[in-house]
Amino acid sequence: MLCNQDYMELPKVTVLMATFNGIRWVKEQIESIKLQKSVHVNLVISDDGSTDGTYEWLEELASTNENIELHFNNSSTRGAAGNFYHLIENINMDSADYIALADQDDIWFEDKLYNQIQSLKLTSSDGVSSDVIAFWPDGKKERIIKSDEMKKFDFLFESAGPGCSYIFTPGLFTLIKKSLEKLKKEDRPDLHDWFIYAVARANKKNWTIDPVPLLKYRQHENNVMGVNRGWQAKLNRLSKINDGWYRQEVIKISRIVEKMTSDEEVLNVCRIVGADTFANRLKLMALLPEARRAKMDRVMLYCACGLFLF
Repeated sequence: MLCNQDYMELPKVTVLMATFNGIRWVKEQIESIKLQKSVHVNLVISDDGSTDGTYEWLEELASTNENIELHFNNSSTRGAAGNFYHLIENINMDSADYIALADQDDIWFEDKLYNQIQSLKLTSSDGVSSDVIAFWPDGKKERIIKSDEMKKFDFLFESAGPGCSYIFTPGLFTLIKKSLEKLKKEDRPDLHDWFIYAVARANKKNWTIDPVPLLKYRQHENNVMGVNRGWQAKLNRLSKINDGWYRQEVIKISRIVEKMTSDEEVLNVCRIVGADTFANRLKLMALLPEARRAKMDRVMLYCACGLFLF
């Protein structure tokens, strides 16, 4: 058993969780966070207007747990990204040694945070993400690989994996917060994890994508961005390319990065993405080997460019 002094010396991790109508899953997730080994956890939750009893259950939980802080997100921006942005903008992190993100519906392994802190230290990184174990209601499990070799421009075209696998230093958190505060709401990316990764890489911060999965990533019908499993999921992803959503998000990220970096190669890619001309399309296709980590993702993006879908 830890004595009080040992407990006080444990690394302090503030975990940010966004919730919305997650009463079916949030209890199991919070229990897995409370059971984290060899760390001191403060859980800060922002609820996005739940109507299924999630907020009421969390309110009662927070009233009896001093390490759980609950907020109601009454901003005009709804959705997971808006809720995480709300947390980043409004929570004081002065006492945290590290900051981690949590979804409402996953299950963390008990050594997730401790192992990630060791990874941060061993690699001298500012941020760490990882592969995850996806699981479905039918019992299927699958390791989702996000740790393919990092590419020079991948942060302009994708995130570092699910945000629920992210942990980062207070220094990087401060940079993320300041970057976010400079953006109008309409200019903020739809995916907070992609934004965080882009800010880190654009500012030459060290990021590690760990191949060791440390959480179970729940898949269900209400996932905002889940695993690309089955033909229906693939069609949904392709529709986001076809309807212009993906390109617009890449443009948003590129405009943000342009204001942060002095790297001429990165700036050149940002300019190419921002101007949809035939010449720039050819230039972009030539750069695609450095645009996505996974080979299949590079092939799909190459095809999308060639078919004028991106």
